[in-house]
Amino acid sequence: MVVSRWEGVVGLVFPVMFAGCLVVGWTVTTRGGGELVVDCGREGVGLPAKEVPDEDDDDATKIYQKYLEECLTTKCIILISMNSELQRKHQDMDPTIIIEHLKKMFGTQSRTARYQLSKALFGSKLTGNSPVGPYLNHMIDLIEELEKLGCKLGKELSQNLILQSLSESFSQFVINFNMNKMDCDLHEMLNMLIDYENQLASEKKKGTVMLVGNSSKKKGKGKSKPKKKPTAPKGGVRRES
Repeated sequence: MVVSRWEGVVGLVFPVMFAGCLVVGWTVTTRGGGELVVDCGREGVGLPAKEVPDEDDDDATKIYQKYLEECLTTKCIILISMNSELQRKHQDMDPTIIIEHLKKMFGTQSRTARYQLSKALFGSKLTGNSPVGPYLNHMIDLIEELEKLGCKLGKELSQNLILQSLSESFSQFVINFNMNKMDCDLHEMLNMLIDYENQLASEKKKGTVMLVGNSSKKKGKGKSKPKKKPTAPKGGVRRES
């Protein structure tokens, strides 16, 4: 995973480690172009500190030495991502202690962020003729952000939240979805809803054409007034002499 250029600030490392996704066993190498490449192993920061092995155990000593090197590398990455004030406070701590300390410092902010995200999610409602695609993408983003902060809703609850927030025009979709017990992830559900929306639009268009066709009837000629029969002048016809 390419985290940053050496010239820039390594700003993605610590948030990824801190926001509910504590990554362990960082090994850092550099390659052409000055990129900082970070890979995750099985052991390292985030795990209990290893005990110092016996001097006679060469294999254990090598593993322990690698563990210390990775801890030092991780500590450097964390400190680089901090401002100068936080660096000063944490420069003499081990990486595991730094992370625990930062959790205590910023735990309230994470709770506030979860509250704001959940408030936006539970208060979402598809209104009017708004397209379902952008709306559902926004809801999925909120759900995924909550999961990053350690608040997992689960697939069924996430789907129920989405279905309950749809407009009345999707009522038949909701019924069919629940009756058929559809097994899909949120992105597949998004595609299904977009297809259903397009189907609704197509049927509505056909219905409008039919309505127009029914109303555009040919006009009848209507009743014509009866022609008056020619009448003879009163008094009869005069004959000329």
